Amino acid sequence: MSERINSLVVIDVHGSECSLSDLECLSAAFTVAAQNDGQVAVLALIDPEIDVDLNIAPMLISKGADKVFWASKENLAEHDLGSYVQVVSEAIEKVEPKAVFLTHNNFGADLAPRVAFRSRSAMVTSTQAVSFEDKGEMLLTRVCYGGRAEQVIKPATPTVVVTLREKVFEPLEDNEERIGEVSELGVQTLSPRVELLEQNREEQKGVRLENANVVVSGGRGVGGPDGFEQLKELAECLNGALGASRVACDLGWVPHSWQVGLSGKTVSPDLYFAVGISGASHHLAGCGSAKMIVAINTDQDAPIFSAAKYGVVGDYSELVPALVAEFKKIV
Repeated sequence: MSERINSLVVIDVHGSECSLSDLECLSAAFTVAAQNDGQVAVLALIDPEIDVDLNIAPMLISKGADKVFWASKENLAEHDLGSYVQVVSEAIEKVEPKAVFLTHNNFGADLAPRVAFRSRSAMVTSTQAVSFEDKGEMLLTRVCYGGRAEQVIKPATPTVVVTLREKVFEPLEDNEERIGEVSELGVQTLSPRVELLEQNREEQKGVRLENANVVVSGGRGVGGPDGFEQLKELAECLNGALGASRVACDLGWVPHSWQVGLSGKTVSPDLYFAVGISGASHHLAGCGSAKMIVAINTDQDAPIFSAAKYGVVGDYSELVPALVAEFKKIV
């Protein structure tokens, strides 16, 4: 392939800092652009009070961006994505990217199909690897069949819209000597099609699940919401975060934002406690990249033990308090 391969990253910035997942997308885009002397452009959607030149652009450029386009969310209706699609489409026209990258979260999963439809592009969701054939054709890998298999896709359209799973790409090292361009994209105010009646945000306490170095997750085996109170003690003494299996979330024991797995969040902590979790493939798809998994389960045949470095067959209600007591002595 002789033409330059450009990439576009779309990020939704909250406050004055980019999230780790934003920088992971930037790293993937840099990999694609580097294949044939292409450029990496970032479209940053920012809060109106934020100074992009001071807070956002320097970080993005040092992490691999050649161009930073920004648009204020002042005229973007959060629950009506028509204006978002418009501004992303404008960025696509300017950049002419081979790939448009978004994080596979609620925002990315909601916006990506609309952008793909508008630009008549292929779309690949929940991508976990980007590679290239000998001829330079891009290949995108994603899990399928509940995490039991991998699917390798070669897009057939000039542009492909890609959502990336979190915690599968490493952000690039800072390079303060890099130089990039910064420009604003104007947002045309559209008539809203959705009226926001009420908004309730879950209060975020402590370390975010996706960024935690220690995650303590519970499943059906913890028996109910009270069981998670015990797990909370273990997580707090290790400055970790609480997670859960899909079953525990579906039963209403904990919020769905705690869910780890194929249909939840992907985590890659240094230490992952799986308490009362059987270890189905769709759960392991979200925690399998942890450096160390410690499993506690009463069923000695539970699949989780195959993925764990250390496993204990026993009652978590006796083991977890003992672990908390020991960790408090040394932490």
